[in-house]
Amino acid sequence: MIPTSVPTLNGTSYKEWACMMQALLQTKGLYHYIKASYEPLLALTDLDTHMRRIGVQPFILATTSTDTTPVHDTIPAITQVQIDAIEAKKKKFNNWVIEDDRILGAINMKCSATIQQINTSIGAAQTLWNRLEEQYGVTSTAGIFNDFIQATSWKFEDKRDPTVSINDLLAIINHLTAEGIALPENIQAMMVLAAVP
Repeated sequence: MIPTSVPTLNGTSYKEWACMMQALLQTKGLYHYIKASYEPLLALTDLDTHMRRIGVQPFILATTSTDTTPVHDTIPAITQVQIDAIEAKKKKFNNWVIEDDRILGAINMKCSATIQQINTSIGAAQTLWNRLEEQYGVTSTAGIFNDFIQATSWKFEDKRDPTVSINDLLAIINHLTAEGIALPENIQAMMVLAAVP
């Protein structure tokens, strides 16, 4: 289950979203799928390549040929070690497919409907993660201005724990700081005092 503490990516909250989503995937032991390259799992082994070249389906060792030529004369002997290596590779790839699909689901659950629709054709979690970073990882001037307006118009909410409200303000301030707009502490303190009802 995806915790509600991971914000929904709506196009303006990428840095916070990526930080929380990374933490979530790390707690599930899945983040390495985002950063590691699993392309070698897709490559054919030398044995697979050889078998395809001579017309034998990989992973199928028995043939129904009526040719009386002994198999060992035309095809090199396939050892149990080679068979085990193929089976291990298949198992590893199948596990990767399952885990990659879980990550895709987790990421999509925490994206807005618009972002989900844009990225429906992406079939690998690493590709989706990189695409989201390219599209939303750089905050525009308008996005920074939006954060600044939120910070300067921030107020305490009625019937809400004040520490939660202050944490909301700090999140906005931290986002501005990450974008190179640092508000001095005395200004931050005056913003809190001005918001007291």
